[in-house]
Amino acid sequence: MAQFSPPATDRCPTDYIPAGPAGNDRYYPSSLPLRRLLGRYRGELRAPNVFKLVAGGYTTSQPYDNPPGSVIAYTYLGSHTYTVSAAEATALIAAGFGAGVTQADVYDLATYDSGVYA
Repeated sequence: MAQFSPPATDRCPTDYIPAGPAGNDRYYPSSLPLRRLLGRYRGELRAPNVFKLVAGGYTTSQPYDNPPGSVIAYTYLGSHTYTVSAAEATALIAAGFGAGVTQADVYDLATYDSGVYA
């Protein structure tokens, strides 16, 4: 068994502060309230949601799913950890989300109950 946690890729909120064209603050002046409010924060990493599609494949862009379940098979919420099968882990790695796949510590309960791990 493996564990999957969507990898953190976005710096929030600093990735969302608009920047004007190089050397030109006419469009987004430094006096813009959003730039003044968030300009001093260093930004924290944020993990996006990962959507497993019914047709196969994975995406971080939420597709339109109407009726529910017709497009999205499963949603991995960002900053959460999920236990996935080896086949699912292989598919996630192939889709480019390998940074979030780790080996889970799973113990065989029958062996544990027999006193081997004691």
